[in-house]
Amino acid sequence: SGSRICGLYNVTPSKFGQSRLVWKNSRTLDPEGNGSTRVSHFTNAQVDARLAGGFRLGGGVDLGRSIWDTCFVVENPQATTIVFVTANVGQRAVEQRYCREVQSWLANLQVKLNGSAPLPYGTTMSVTYQNLAGQEIRADYNATAAQVATSLGRAPSGAVRTVTIPIIAPYTQFEKRRAQLDLRFSKSVALGGSRRLQANLDLYNIFNANSVLERTNTYGARWNQPLNILPGRMVQVGGTLTF
Repeated sequence: SGSRICGLYNVTPSKFGQSRLVWKNSRTLDPEGNGSTRVSHFTNAQVDARLAGGFRLGGGVDLGRSIWDTCFVVENPQATTIVFVTANVGQRAVEQRYCREVQSWLANLQVKLNGSAPLPYGTTMSVTYQNLAGQEIRADYNATAAQVATSLGRAPSGAVRTVTIPIIAPYTQFEKRRAQLDLRFSKSVALGGSRRLQANLDLYNIFNANSVLERTNTYGARWNQPLNILPGRMVQVGGTLTF
């Protein structure tokens, strides 16, 4: 959009390659001893019911939130995945400018249901349904060393060719939620003695959902292009022979 991206950091060349424990030093500098923290709150509810007539119903809901805060890591304020300050930190010194990442309740919400019911002629129908959060949308811009030097006033530490800069804040944009319904019809047939055949007819992704499972995160001409989508509607015939 032509707007500026500020608040990026790079290790001073004279300090590049030095190693010391971030947690220990940040606790020393932080009077409250907070340092880097990751706090998660999750809850789960499950149900498994056997009803009259051979019906069964099960499923559950998972819900939670995670907050990862590394804003007090003074050696590299924008990096959020660092435990030790090493030479590798210098190479990715401007990778992440968001030191507080929040995975919201909705981003972690999972709903899964399953059940089975008896049908005529000794056939059984099984149902599986799941509703999951959509794929996270990211945009990572690979700035060249020359572009970094223009604003930094020098080449990035470590003589790197490119530096990755996230444009979209983590866990703020997502694809639509993924919903999938699968069915199975089963029939068990006795073949004499201890032999038994269970024939299965499986129908996957009945509604033919095309949710994106993986996409191009590198910002450029192919940004946001799907790399992998949910397999389309499929019918599968199989069985199990016991003897």
